[in-house]
Amino acid sequence: MEHALVLFSPDLLILMIIGLYIGIIAGAIPGLQGGSAIALCLPFTIAMTPLQALIFMMSIFAGAGFGGGVTAVLIGIPGSPAAIATVFDGYQMAKKGLQARALGIALGASTFGSLLGAILLLIFLFPLSRIALDFGPIELVLTISMGLLVIAVVHGTSIAKGLLAGAFGMVLGTVGLAPSGAPRAMFDIPYLLDGFSFNAALVGLFAVPALVNMVALEYVAPKQKTALPFGEIWRGLWVPFKYPFAFVRSSLLASG
Repeated sequence: MEHALVLFSPDLLILMIIGLYIGIIAGAIPGLQGGSAIALCLPFTIAMTPLQALIFMMSIFAGAGFGGGVTAVLIGIPGSPAAIATVFDGYQMAKKGLQARALGIALGASTFGSLLGAILLLIFLFPLSRIALDFGPIELVLTISMGLLVIAVVHGTSIAKGLLAGAFGMVLGTVGLAPSGAPRAMFDIPYLLDGFSFNAALVGLFAVPALVNMVALEYVAPKQKTALPFGEIWRGLWVPFKYPFAFVRSSLLASG
């Protein structure tokens, strides 16, 4: 109990708040994820104790998880790969003037989903670690096949298009160095040695089309700043609990 109360000390709470703000800002920038923000802020942890540094970096990572959904809701551009699904419904709500509620839903789902995932991690960490050590080539092939099936199902309208998109992603993933260190699919181009960056692909597939669409529609940002109503955000925060089955199912899928 005493160890748990240490987390509520003023210095750690301040570091949590600062880390969350940094993480939200980093997550809202397409292409800059929580890991990159942690790497940039790593020099600031030199003067911290190990516990302070750990809390600070974990707060950055947690804030980035929600920050990616901010731009996904407001302008239809995911700030992180985890926020891609948020674009589908959140941006449509923003078009209808429900951006505050959409942000609240994203915040609630991110917060409570992460909490549920952390609890499951504590419960299944030891048995899953033993299973992971027994993973071989056959198990990896089955896992990849399951991933392709999930992509096909999530695509919704056409299973063939979903499988084609997953296969195209696998082809892109073969470019660069193999796990054994041998170059593959580089076609004697040294610039492909590191392969394709997932962040670059994310920005190219979502950000560029969204920006082109804004130009085509002559999108103009409002000159006056409009404050988001806190009441709508607060009400949206509890919306996931109104759909417990969907919330638990999504949390389990994300935890897996």
